[in-house]
Amino acid sequence: MDGFHRGWCVLLACCAASLLLSGCWSRNEINDIAVVTAIGIDKQKDQYTVSLQVPISRLLGPAISGGGTNTKLVSDAARTISETGATIMEAYRKIQQKVPREIYFTHSRIIIFGQELAQSGILPVMDFFERYRQPQLASYILVTKGKALDVLSYKPKIESLDGHQFREELTNGSVLAVHAKDFMNALMNDGIEPSAGQVEVISGYNRRKKETTGQNLDLPDEKTTIAMLGTAVFKDDKLVGWLDDEETRGLLWIKNEVKSGSVITVAVPETEGGGTISAQLNACKTKVTPNIGGDEPSLGLRINSGVEIYENNSRLDLSDPRTVEKVEKMMEAAALSRIGEVLDKVQKEWRADIFGFGDAFYRKYPKVWNQELKKQWDDRFPYLPVRITVQVKVVGTGLSNKSYRDGFK
Repeated sequence: MDGFHRGWCVLLACCAASLLLSGCWSRNEINDIAVVTAIGIDKQKDQYTVSLQVPISRLLGPAISGGGTNTKLVSDAARTISETGATIMEAYRKIQQKVPREIYFTHSRIIIFGQELAQSGILPVMDFFERYRQPQLASYILVTKGKALDVLSYKPKIESLDGHQFREELTNGSVLAVHAKDFMNALMNDGIEPSAGQVEVISGYNRRKKETTGQNLDLPDEKTTIAMLGTAVFKDDKLVGWLDDEETRGLLWIKNEVKSGSVITVAVPETEGGGTISAQLNACKTKVTPNIGGDEPSLGLRINSGVEIYENNSRLDLSDPRTVEKVEKMMEAAALSRIGEVLDKVQKEWRADIFGFGDAFYRKYPKVWNQELKKQWDDRFPYLPVRITVQVKVVGTGLSNKSYRDGFK
């Protein structure tokens, strides 16, 4: 290598080193920012209320360090700040004026909509999150029957922050988990309507002793926990109804979102000795098959699942292959019933294609969809014939085939 090229190599190496040693001009120091972990949006008449959950770092320290005994620090480890304005941006700017640090949304993973806002239409709110420079589309969308502010004001008992508790529940596969980007796609695209998980702060009951009589009474306690109770169903950008917990499980089957670890429980008929059997799903696959033939389009749902039995409170002997086949049929019937109920409710009552059946037709028959079905889908979806096939295979019965009711003899 000649001297000229050697000199250029030295210069480039020096420039690279200087870039690595110099700081980033646009960096945000942790002591200069207020990190938001969850966002709540409510609406009353024509005013929006924005609520932000911001951790208090000096209170998080003792709870995280391990071995700490000050549980009050854990429950008070976040502050919820709210303001109201004619737009989301106006309310947000009012909050920023109250906070001495720059509000930082990048780590927020939860967006909660209050019921009144959801019923009035959430497209203006989603427009804000899509346009704002800090990424929000990776956040989960949740809806509550009350106010989002009430949910964010709740002090969790296990996790130090509400946002952490929401995220844990949303990733365990037993509730509907919808990211903002997917919610927005359902809003903007034909052939699918939005849906989101439902969250509530619920009251618990403690066994308390009545001092005057010595009797034990079930008395309402203060609101004690946050629960994912079901699903919010939207038509266009407006909330039209709710699915309960059981119906949500049927929805997860249809949408192919049942994860390993979910549980299915069946009641054994009294003619077979009664009791219940619970199994954990190890694998679940749903195949959606649109069909265009004859006078009307139709759709097939084929669901295959492998389960492992973990609890047998019946008299059934699971060492007998014929008995295992009976259990499989019971589980197939239970899944079929649950799926049929949610299909009937969503199709007939709300006429909202939260399953994405229209999108399935578009993917398989794009020409027919664009020329015919797209314009008629709102009228066709409520009467779309859906053929459901469920196959459950027991792949394990735990460490024992016997029932405890027979003494494991």
